[in-house]
Amino acid sequence: MWGDIKVLGYRELSLVIYHRTLWIQPIVFFFIVMSLFHFSLGVEQKAMMSLAPAAIWVTVLLAVFLSLEHIFQPDYDDGSLEQIILLPQPLTLVLWMDETAYVG
Repeated sequence: MWGDIKVLGYRELSLVIYHRTLWIQPIVFFFIVMSLFHFSLGVEQKAMMSLAPAAIWVTVLLAVFLSLEHIFQPDYDDGSLEQIILLPQPLTLVLWMDETAYVG
């Protein structure tokens, strides 16, 4: 069981590494939004200290949503998504492997 999951994980990681825009675009988006957030608050340190954690979390979630479509679209296009669903392993474990390859 774990051998199939390991092979699927290596496949997903190799796809992410091969398609650099899948992981570079959310990182660039994160830095642009955080820079704009800093410029919008000005030099008020107190306001920045209280709003920075929330702004970081919201920006990270938005950056993840940018790449969310690309997690399953290549598998759907080539027909391997149906084969992944038919695997004898738990589907939640397989989907977790796909998501961690793209997000982590």
